[in-house]
Amino acid sequence: MLQMISKDTNKIPYLSKRNHKILSLWNSGNHTYESIGDIFFLSRERIRQILSKIKNKGFEVTDTKTI
Repeated sequence: MLQMISKDTNKIPYLSKRNHKILSLWNSGNHTYESIGDIFFLSRERIRQILSKIKNKGFEVTDTKTI
């Protein structure tokens, strides 16, 4: 389940299906940037950028130190 940390409770940020899946895979703790990138045919740097954008939208993204 996605957990969102939002400053404005009236506004729910949009998250595409692809980004939702990327976030779910990352937060599961079973994948690295590279393994997620292989699934979506993206570089690990692009996965890091996508997760950063998702975090800026207010969604909870597990820290790399935790994973």
